[in-house]
Amino acid sequence: MGKFHKKDPVSKMKFERLSNSAEETGQTGFQIGSMVPAGAVIALQGPLGGGKTCFVQGIALGLGIVNEVVSPTYTLVIPYSGRLKLLHVDAYRIRDADELMELALEEELETGAVLAIEWFSRFENEFPAADVIVTFADGKTEFQRIISIESCSEAGREVVARLSSTSP
Repeated sequence: MGKFHKKDPVSKMKFERLSNSAEETGQTGFQIGSMVPAGAVIALQGPLGGGKTCFVQGIALGLGIVNEVVSPTYTLVIPYSGRLKLLHVDAYRIRDADELMELALEEELETGAVLAIEWFSRFENEFPAADVIVTFADGKTEFQRIISIESCSEAGREVVARLSSTSP
């Protein structure tokens, strides 16, 4: 079993932002959500409590989603409707690749849904190839996060380039 689809090789682009609060983390997600194209895959990596769900809440707002966005830890996938459909996926409790395939994420991508996948690295070879990888690391204070955003495709490169050009 391999990746659902391959992205064209592209020179990677990386951008890093320091977030001092949940609101700032959400704002960075909002910026990505407002510019992400249909069918994009956003891989999220970082420790428990690192800001992944907060970031997805921002993505959802950027996609025009007004519903409350919560962690899909026990349901595995939560769909939301906005400018584009968003599937918030949490791979933390997925047992194996067979259970992952039952989620039918490939079909959702074909319809233009955006996937935001927490714990992407657990099944990196089975998930669709990422356009953007967002990594969260703890900062110097309890609420500070270092958010690293790396492009993995041409679409992802465009998002990272636009994000870095709008950075203060």
